Amino acid sequence: MKKYVLLLGLCLLTFEASAYINEPITKLTEPKKIYLPYKITIPSNRIYMPDQYSCYMRRTRKFCQNRHGKGINGRIVSTYDDRVAYETYVDGYQTGVTNVFNQQGTLLHRIEYQKGVRDGEAVSYYANGNVEVVAHYKDGALNGRLEQYDINGALVGKMTYKKGWFKEGYCKNEADNSSMEERLHSGYNEVIPCGTEE
Repeated sequence: MKKYVLLLGLCLLTFEASAYINEPITKLTEPKKIYLPYKITIPSNRIYMPDQYSCYMRRTRKFCQNRHGKGINGRIVSTYDDRVAYETYVDGYQTGVTNVFNQQGTLLHRIEYQKGVRDGEAVSYYANGNVEVVAHYKDGALNGRLEQYDINGALVGKMTYKKGWFKEGYCKNEADNSSMEERLHSGYNEVIPCGTEE
């Protein structure tokens, strides 16, 4: 008896499965984005010296490779003018948070990168430590809220960008008292300066 019940159950499952598989698809569903609940980990905590890597532009993204032509995994500490930048690379592309300091050790920029382009929050600071600009990027283009502050911390501009283009907002300019429309001469994906002379 147990054998017949088991066989009958198996037949019903097979029938249901075949009916489901043979049923025509009538409604397409949109793909859903999956956000992984962990941060990007660097395969190596190695710090590369200038003679251990070289960089070039691969399409529109900077790619850094070791002497064997493979993308580097680790950190680069680069100096330019009077600044020091700590950059992280995964498979040759700048990824994660890049911090830029002046010679006195004051943080000037904190920028998030994903596969070689700005993606996430970018914050610039004055030499006194106050926030200058807080911007958001998506795939290398300004996207979302952007706020600008004067050296004393007062908000002088609040704008919204969509895929690199200015959408709305305001910008106080004490130097020439011009309106936002007059100041929109800056091109695609540029931060409109507020409160300073041009």
